[in-house]
Amino acid sequence: MYLDGRHKDHFEVSNKRGKVKDVLNFDGTSNSKKFNLASGRRLK
Repeated sequence: MYLDGRHKDHFEVSNKRGKVKDVLNFDGTSNSKKFNLASGRRLK
């Protein structure tokens, strides 16, 4: 899990291979709009 570096308004949760599993708002709710944008990305 890491804090989004650009906007600093959500957390991105990834698996051990770097594939994004979920995007969470600060209150713990899932952010489906940002998840759809991040779903094809891999974290380094």
